Amino acid sequence: MKKIFIIGLVFAGYTAGAQDIHFAQVKNMQKWYNAAMKSENDERNIALDYRNISYKGLIAFKSMAAIADIPLVGKAARQSDDKKGYLGVSGGFAVDQSNQGILRNTTALLGVSYHLPVDLDRTTFISMGVQGSGFQSRINMNGVTTPDQFDKYGMVNYTPDDPSLAGKVDFFSLNAGVSVSHEDEKKVWYVGASARHANRPRANLEGNAEYRLPVTASFQGGYKKISGSDSYGVDVFTNFKAKAYEHLATVYYNYTFDLSEFDGAFGVSFSYRYDDAVIPGLQLQVKKTAFSFNYDIATGNKNASVNRTGFELGLKQIF
Repeated sequence: MKKIFIIGLVFAGYTAGAQDIHFAQVKNMQKWYNAAMKSENDERNIALDYRNISYKGLIAFKSMAAIADIPLVGKAARQSDDKKGYLGVSGGFAVDQSNQGILRNTTALLGVSYHLPVDLDRTTFISMGVQGSGFQSRINMNGVTTPDQFDKYGMVNYTPDDPSLAGKVDFFSLNAGVSVSHEDEKKVWYVGASARHANRPRANLEGNAEYRLPVTASFQGGYKKISGSDSYGVDVFTNFKAKAYEHLATVYYNYTFDLSEFDGAFGVSFSYRYDDAVIPGLQLQVKKTAFSFNYDIATGNKNASVNRTGFELGLKQIF
């Protein structure tokens, strides 16, 4: 019964955290958290991320996400010596799926942002952004046998035929954010704030019109120091929504190399997700393509009774 209860908690957490992704590579996925976030060097890019989480003997989740950030003007115009702002668009798609197809969450989003320089050097920008996203969650335990989720003290080959154990949630969400960012030859910093599910959509399996998804308040901040080929810094992303919170802090070091055949960078990182996991990581960039790997080491009260493991793969292409 204890294991059944834990499975229920996992399902409840994924429903409560609808459209709130949980990746370690938050900078690559920053548009998911805040539509107003500005990419460094005004780059056009697309980022892909894959995360695999296993609860040994219980259940496993796979999360996949893609996000594109595209300025609507050329780089020369964006970096001209004036105070004209520019528009950008972002679009993304994400899927969470459990084993045996019991749970599947799907999210698609489309956003627009405006970036306005506050100095002629175009080093500091104020940005604003809005997004619309569609979310669907399906839960279906009818006809599913789960012998891998019970031990000798529980039932095996259990088939839950209760129709209430299947359902679907669909809703549309509005997200908005603001940010301030700065870039020069020696440093990069940014701060941002956003509200996701600002329209508080109705979202529950029973169709109860009185239940509305809480607003997720999110805050972002980071600082990077650049010294020749070396750079190091910190990123902090916090998310508040009832008990479905997520707070992630990352420190990192990058070394930029320029070889005769190609240039790129190598980096190491260490992240801490509050009351959840410590996450070491490796990054490698070759020309305009960046790869990343992170490994979750579960910690905290959330995982006291569950043996959880996980890894994350990331790919970012700059155009």
